[in-house]
Amino acid sequence: MKKLFLVIIAVALVAAPLSAKKVTKEYQRPSLHLVLINTDEPTSEQVADLVPQIAVAWDQYEIPALYNELPLAFKSMNGGSPKGGMMELIASYGTYDKLKGMKSEDLKKVDELKSGKKYVEDLKERCDAVGNEIAHEIIAHWFNIQPDGTYSLDTISKYACYGATQVAALDAASNTDAGAQVTMMNDLMDPTIANSYVAFSKVALYANEPVAAFTRDLAIVLGEIAQQVAEAAGTPGAGLIGPAAKSAALIAYAAAKDGYSAYNTTLLYKLVWNNDVYAEFSKLLTPNDPSNPWNGTVDMAGFKAMEFKLEYLNNDQCHNVVTRTIGNKNEDNAGLTRLTIKKNLNKQIVNLQNKNEEFKPMVPIVDIQAKYIVADMGTKEAVRANETFDVIAPETDARGVLKYKVVGQVKVKKGAIWDNETIDMAEAADNATVSQEALEIQGTQLTGAGVKAAKPGMFVKRVRGKAKK
Repeated sequence: MKKLFLVIIAVALVAAPLSAKKVTKEYQRPSLHLVLINTDEPTSEQVADLVPQIAVAWDQYEIPALYNELPLAFKSMNGGSPKGGMMELIASYGTYDKLKGMKSEDLKKVDELKSGKKYVEDLKERCDAVGNEIAHEIIAHWFNIQPDGTYSLDTISKYACYGATQVAALDAASNTDAGAQVTMMNDLMDPTIANSYVAFSKVALYANEPVAAFTRDLAIVLGEIAQQVAEAAGTPGAGLIGPAAKSAALIAYAAAKDGYSAYNTTLLYKLVWNNDVYAEFSKLLTPNDPSNPWNGTVDMAGFKAMEFKLEYLNNDQCHNVVTRTIGNKNEDNAGLTRLTIKKNLNKQIVNLQNKNEEFKPMVPIVDIQAKYIVADMGTKEAVRANETFDVIAPETDARGVLKYKVVGQVKVKKGAIWDNETIDMAEAADNATVSQEALEIQGTQLTGAGVKAAKPGMFVKRVRGKAKK
């Protein structure tokens, strides 16, 4: 139903006349695909019965509507046994006696492993290995390549146009000059295909006590070694270092030992698509009409042999304790687990946006008032109070190609964040309409100097600030 909802809204955007409160222009979204990494590493015995909820949460997760969802067949992979996993660390070094007998340089390596850096490096090697396969699927999607070797630009045309202006310009080019149409499609094609992203995620469940105990003992031993070094150097007050470290470690352990947590590790990649790649790929295309390569056939042997790449951008690691709150008090443990995993993924997508400017989507403004504007985002996009956004104005050139400029800044109004974490997309689709009736205005309110510059058809874009973990 999610896809139906998006289609209905897209139709509403170009229907005329429209209520002034509706979004008045279509906009191009980045495209995103998620891949679940399954590994052979062990989990905590205490939560073994909840591990199946990982796959359930993954199947139920909806990519934020600010992205187009790439319909790829490659949805999961086996990540083997990456080094530095939490259970491996605990099994190898997870007691005070084991840690105390190690040298300081060995303990530093253990501390580095605990940071997850080696774990991410091992996962990255496995993701890199399947990049060519997934990139082929992305290219096949955009060029609508069929098993019989036929292709068309219909899919690119559907998603590349930012709005009715570009659709009209493309139609006009088609009716007058095939060369003009091809030129315009090339202008639209590059940003559409190049804005294809893949996020690989490993999700694990761990009981908190073993992890908290390992962290406690490591901190105590590191404190003892620091004290020995300080005493040998004659540092004043050196004898207090070990006891202070132990006291802090015990307090942290008491606060973290209960319950269990969901750990998410996500690696973000982007399709490598540039003039060189397109030039090589275009040699494989034979258009039905030599003057207009809108559809034709593909040299499938050449296509399968060609190497496409995914470029690694960044990663994010987060974990949250699975807890019962007012908003989820009626959920059982399985439901709480699924909800926590989905919230982690939402936060990670936002964190990766903040780490990678190109990954930040534009958010449409759906309502404009005297003192605030409303943007189509909320808790699912990890919006938080006082977070800053740019107000973006679209400008269309003579050929219908859109560019954007910043015309002001706004901040999220405290207490006015839309709770869309658990929105029923099926119900939203059923209630959506393309008639004259105004759609219900839902979203997050933003205030500030940028409100005066905002106009219908504008967007906002995150400026700074990471989602809380």
